[in-house]
Amino acid sequence: MELDIERKVCFICGEGKADSVDHVPPKNLFLPKYRSMGENLITVPAHRECNNGTSKDDEYFRFCLLTQAMWTSELAKELWDEKYKVRIHDPNKAGYKKAY
Repeated sequence: MELDIERKVCFICGEGKADSVDHVPPKNLFLPKYRSMGENLITVPAHRECNNGTSKDDEYFRFCLLTQAMWTSELAKELWDEKYKVRIHDPNKAGYKKAY
């Protein structure tokens, strides 16, 4: 059964008429080839604007989690190598390095 999100309250701002869903935990914690692991994530109603407004928080959370987990988890190390290592060493993404 399809969720009628427009009748739901946004879990981020508490206002009605959510127009999208947010995934808990964020889908960005999964590499694309392992994304199926995240297909059964909990979804909560959210406004697109609210959901997009938390994307930097999700990114920061993933960064902090990976800097700890990559030492003991092969999956975390792989995610770090594929998503973050390149960003930190890419001169075109200097703003990314400054943000963290």
